[in-house]
Amino acid sequence: MSSCGLSSDRIAVRRRADLLISIQQQHGQTVYVLKDPLSLRYYWFSDYEHAIFQMLDGRVTVSRIVDRLVEDFPQFLISHDDVRAFIASLYRQSLVIGGQSGQGLRLKQRRDQLRRQSLKALLRNVLAIRCPGFDPTRLLNCLYPWTGWFFSRRTIPGVAVFAMIALCVLAANAVRLPGDLVAMHQYFGAGNWLLLALTLAGTKITHELGHAMACRRCGGECHEIGVMLLVLTPCLYCDVSDSWLLPNRWHRAAIAAAGMYVEVALASIAVLVWANTEPGNLHFLALQVMLISGVSTLLFNINPLARYDGYYILADIVDIPNLREEARNARTAFLWRFLAGVQLPGAPRRLSWKLIAFDFGVTLYRWVLLCSILWFLYQILSAQGLQVVWQYMAFTVISAAAVEPAWRLAKALLGKEKREQMKRRNVITAASVLAFGALLILLLPLPCYVQSPLELRAADAAAVYAPHSAQLRELRVQPGQQVAKGELLAKLQSVDLELAVARLESDVRSQELLLRSLNYERYENPQAAAAAPQAEELLRATKNQYEQRRRDLDRFQLTAPHAGVVLAPGRRQTAADQTTLASWSGSPLDPRNRHMVLAQGDVLCEIGDPHQLEAVLIVDQVDVEQLRLGQPVRAVLDAQPSCWLRGEVVEIARQKLDATPQSLTIQAGGGVASRVDDQGIERPISACYMVRVQMEKQAGLPLPGMRGSARICTGWRTIGSRAWETLARTFHFRL
Repeated sequence: MSSCGLSSDRIAVRRRADLLISIQQQHGQTVYVLKDPLSLRYYWFSDYEHAIFQMLDGRVTVSRIVDRLVEDFPQFLISHDDVRAFIASLYRQSLVIGGQSGQGLRLKQRRDQLRRQSLKALLRNVLAIRCPGFDPTRLLNCLYPWTGWFFSRRTIPGVAVFAMIALCVLAANAVRLPGDLVAMHQYFGAGNWLLLALTLAGTKITHELGHAMACRRCGGECHEIGVMLLVLTPCLYCDVSDSWLLPNRWHRAAIAAAGMYVEVALASIAVLVWANTEPGNLHFLALQVMLISGVSTLLFNINPLARYDGYYILADIVDIPNLREEARNARTAFLWRFLAGVQLPGAPRRLSWKLIAFDFGVTLYRWVLLCSILWFLYQILSAQGLQVVWQYMAFTVISAAAVEPAWRLAKALLGKEKREQMKRRNVITAASVLAFGALLILLLPLPCYVQSPLELRAADAAAVYAPHSAQLRELRVQPGQQVAKGELLAKLQSVDLELAVARLESDVRSQELLLRSLNYERYENPQAAAAAPQAEELLRATKNQYEQRRRDLDRFQLTAPHAGVVLAPGRRQTAADQTTLASWSGSPLDPRNRHMVLAQGDVLCEIGDPHQLEAVLIVDQVDVEQLRLGQPVRAVLDAQPSCWLRGEVVEIARQKLDATPQSLTIQAGGGVASRVDDQGIERPISACYMVRVQMEKQAGLPLPGMRGSARICTGWRTIGSRAWETLARTFHFRL
């Protein structure tokens, strides 16, 4: 305390003269808002706190301050220690200046402490990293004369009418929307990513500039616009904290809503452009702007439970600037009062149930959002083999969200002061209720699922293989073509085999001539008679070889084993090793693969019924023990995520999967982690088993070769048993 001049009755500190003060009325009480122009921080003072602050001139004494407070605010009981504690907090916030030597060292220590706290906060919240921005004052000075009218009271009704017209146009053209959405996703491929990124950036920049321009029109200032990484995604932010100095709460709410106001106008313009243009650059860009501005406004910005525009609008309307902190304090006071019988100092006797409900809603929404984000990141990072990165992020985020608050609560409960204030009856009742609730949760049965990637195949489809290594000379069929049993599908050609057949045919003729000659001479030449049986045996062996090779050559005429529909086999990916030259890739039925070379055993096509489908699942060894024949399965395809397929387990492999189907590997987008061995075969990293699922008939899109994910319902299990199994699996418990 001596560093700020509080060791004696005289207070050797004085208030800073550069602080800006705004007087506001909140809930019938006068509130003083202080702005620090150097740190751009804001503080709220009550009447008596502002009176103390105004008396700090470097010469006043603590006794004098207490006497003045007793005269001006007799309803408050303020002691000398309370005044010293308040002035010490002002000193820590750099709102007062000390008059003694050695202040520089104290200020440096304070700055270092703030830096360490900022670094810890950054490490705890890796999902929201805020980068330093720039001061847009010059930019706003240039834009305001041209755009200030857009935020006037006369313009706002016109924008509202314009938005209603755009909504009617959208409803009239709603039939076109689903088809355009599919076409837009196909249009914005790799070649148009830059155009899409510029559209997104432009939309969000106008959103943030809307906040800044509205703040400027209402008399406030904007000192920072920058970029922040929200869930590893760059987005913009605009600091309009200066609106807290405005006495009119509706002006503050208008500033918070200005970004959505601008996006509604952009979305309305985009709707009209989209409805009156043909598919192309402008058409799909307008549709993208319409989705970004409309969907983001409805789903995110207007939500008061998240700290976006909707939260600040609600805070300004209810006239509680620090709404979340007030709600958290109300919830803390409620828990201490009803669970431990402790009345926290400063807490009102009558708690606001609206604030408590708001805080519980924020907490629930935060955990749902946090789990959704972590699940989304896990799907992305695990597909790239970056599970370690996800584990670090999950650990830091969950620690910041749960472990640290729990540790603070435990310290408060174990503190001597709080422990002495607790009422035994409240504690026993609260502990009993919590234990009973935890027991109910642990005994609550929930459906248990096993998830795995899948690939659709035609049930009982017959594969047509290449009998030997050969070149595709002629292809007579196409995918989806109906064929009869024995119908010619393709002709293969092997120059080596044809040469071998021709050579053997020549050898047969030579052997026949030799044997005929020996038979003519056998009665006159004893040596010819002795060589004739050997020549006859050699002729027989040569004929056998010739007939075998001839049959092999005839097998190059590939025919349908039974009637059905021609189906394309699984697609072959290009070689992962860039030094290896692949003979072909994709499907053998692709036009670009005409005259390709098929190795022995390569599948040319399949003959089956495309309406009788089965799914091949790759299940991890840990989960396969839960599977039983007949268990129901629900599947969703990557190409049709809104449609669910149904089926049941009909076969579970008894042997481990030796080679991963190439179409189901992570490299091919299938989701099974695998590695390539020395022979070029995809081997699963962990032990897996193949499961076959018979799918119900489904009209429409599902076709053989499509990939997706499946959920197998393995029954109902309690939360407690599933938690214990997870712990035992993680730490290898043995009883």
